[in-house]
Amino acid sequence: MDESTRDAKAVARAAKHQEDVEAAQVRERARLAALRLEGEAAAAAAAAAGRAHTSGAALASTSTGNGTSSGKTAAAPGGGGGVAPERERDELEAQFISSEVAEVRAKLPREGQRERLRSATEDCVQVVISASRVRSVLLKAFFPTGYPATPLALELEALAAPPPGSSGGSSSSSSGLGCSLELKTVKEKSGLVEVVLRAGGGGGGTGTGGGYFLDLRCVVPEAYPDAGVELHAAGSNLPADLLTSSLAGAADLVRRLAEPPPAVVRVDVARAGAGTGCSNPGSGSSSAASSASATPQRRRGAAAQQTAHSQAKAAALAAAAQEGAAAREAARAAAAAAHEPRPSLWAAVSYLGSRCVGLLCEGRCVACGKRLLPTDPAKQDQVPPGMHLLRLVTCGHFFHHKCIEGLLAEPPFGRDGCPVPGCGERISHHHLVTEPQVLEARWAGRQARRREIEDAASILGL
Repeated sequence: MDESTRDAKAVARAAKHQEDVEAAQVRERARLAALRLEGEAAAAAAAAAGRAHTSGAALASTSTGNGTSSGKTAAAPGGGGGVAPERERDELEAQFISSEVAEVRAKLPREGQRERLRSATEDCVQVVISASRVRSVLLKAFFPTGYPATPLALELEALAAPPPGSSGGSSSSSSGLGCSLELKTVKEKSGLVEVVLRAGGGGGGTGTGGGYFLDLRCVVPEAYPDAGVELHAAGSNLPADLLTSSLAGAADLVRRLAEPPPAVVRVDVARAGAGTGCSNPGSGSSSAASSASATPQRRRGAAAQQTAHSQAKAAALAAAAQEGAAAREAARAAAAAAHEPRPSLWAAVSYLGSRCVGLLCEGRCVACGKRLLPTDPAKQDQVPPGMHLLRLVTCGHFFHHKCIEGLLAEPPFGRDGCPVPGCGERISHHHLVTEPQVLEARWAGRQARRREIEDAASILGL
């Protein structure tokens, strides 16, 4: 959407809002005028009743000749005539407020809508207005003395996150509201984040005294948290390959929090009809022609032809595979339908701080006990090839290259998974592709050679 279209929509929204405000003001003035007329009519009726009562009392006093008593009698109703309209006005205001509160309770539900009623009393009405799933404000309306002649007192309070059960609405340009709770967490833990993301060799630092650092930029999209944050490394002195793998791990974490499980991509690795004695329909006319022109000896000696039993077995295996794939797809679809996007800002920052940057700067190799990286970043070029780091794909733990290779070369040859205590994930890396059977065979060969050398040494007396 270009800038002109956004400006036009903003102007249209402003004009519509102004029209709504003017219409509300007109309705309010009409209501106040009606109430004023009713009050004036009630006051006039009360005054007329008071004058009639005073005239009757004066006539009675004149007929009896007691003028002083008649004057007092006339004064009493006259004083009561001023109090009665005020009491009636208060009762009218109370009835008007009660009717408006009842109307609000009837029209605004307590959950499931864009505007939700939190409380409604004759003193204050509280309404939660949600612009989206994570953007909402609390509107408080107070009834002043003299309402509706006196305008309402309104108060707006921003909510970091709406109560459960709110539904999405129109978006807002201030995307920071969607992650206000996480931003507060980042600020509260700013000391920890600063130490982790800018850890020095001897303790905390600012990234300028020879320590490692990562200058991370998190872009919060408009649809957050329904859409994940975007992570960019503005600057770092960490090894490039480790930084790339760490950012990839954080991006995958953000994707799993914001998006449902992806659909399974099926890859066909065999030709159609493989294992059943049938040719591939898309392989051309050579198969059919060769089958028709083949001699009986070739047909009898063809090793690729299957019996009816093996063909039925292949069909049963294919059907079982299809049923398993359908069950897995149904489970994935159910998980995708039940998926709810979760905030990912603090999760990504915490992951990069504790599992990546902090671990690289302060962690040690489980196999040898030495630091993963040199204390001084300037000495990274002096690290021997065997001490370069590898990050395991499945669990994200770091090892020196020669250390993890040494662990895999000994029993149980990586079958127990990652050697980090409490992990046990499968060891996976593009530099570690040798199968455990091959590693075991090599180890057995080394053991046999060592025993031969020991036997020869014992015979020769060496």
